[in-house]
Amino acid sequence: MKTEDRVKWKEDYELVWVAVGTYHSEEFPKAKRILYGPHNFVFPHSPWTLAPHESFSRSIYTCLSEWNKKIYNQVPIRWMPTQILPFPVDIDEFPERPKINEYEYDCLFYFKQRRRGMEPFFRNFLETIGLKYIAIQYGFYKEQEYKDLLQKVKFVFWVGCHESQGFAMEEAMSMNVPLVVYDVKSMHDEHNHLNEPSYLEHQSTLDLSATSCAWWSNQCGLKTQEFEDLESFLLKMKDTWQSYSPREFIVNTLTAEKCWDRIDLAFDTI
Repeated sequence: MKTEDRVKWKEDYELVWVAVGTYHSEEFPKAKRILYGPHNFVFPHSPWTLAPHESFSRSIYTCLSEWNKKIYNQVPIRWMPTQILPFPVDIDEFPERPKINEYEYDCLFYFKQRRRGMEPFFRNFLETIGLKYIAIQYGFYKEQEYKDLLQKVKFVFWVGCHESQGFAMEEAMSMNVPLVVYDVKSMHDEHNHLNEPSYLEHQSTLDLSATSCAWWSNQCGLKTQEFEDLESFLLKMKDTWQSYSPREFIVNTLTAEKCWDRIDLAFDTI
């Protein structure tokens, strides 16, 4: 886009959603409402985020969940209003799966960015307690593969890192597949490709307590931060998976209509 076209584009709209990038609110003089996030930063560091400006009175920064908002309330962006504004789950793209009594596997083991060694450990753990499972790892599957696997299991065993929202988990919920979640305690539970914990640079200044299931209710399954709970939770879910209704939770909480209503209400507050 040419510079002059980019400037004109900025002047054309009353409502602007800046999902990523470093545009300052004053660059949108005609915009009555400006929505930032959620992909501008994990923690703010750009110069425009660090000092108050009158144009920010028209702006909101998107937090995708309650715990995500708590994180941002600790950092300098707190002078810009923050609101919990999750993205919707496409309940038509992830419809409720047909109800059957028998599945090929007990569970789908989903692993994402935890400490190296945990993935093979939990494979062995599932075998030891007698569960038949199939496994996938974040970043190494395609969406259709995930959908197909969710048709073959009673439930998902989720061992992941913190999630601002957690789309893959919510997609399983939308298909009415319950979960057992080994929840994180901190953002440090995420490990990079070098097996190093993440966000250590903030450990002395911020409370980085977190969760893997940013949107959750007891309808969705069982979750715990304690390893000692997992065997009983997994065996219980094997027998009681039909008693959960995660799709109902998604329909009541995270459809497009529900999420747009939140945006309208958020802008009514500024």
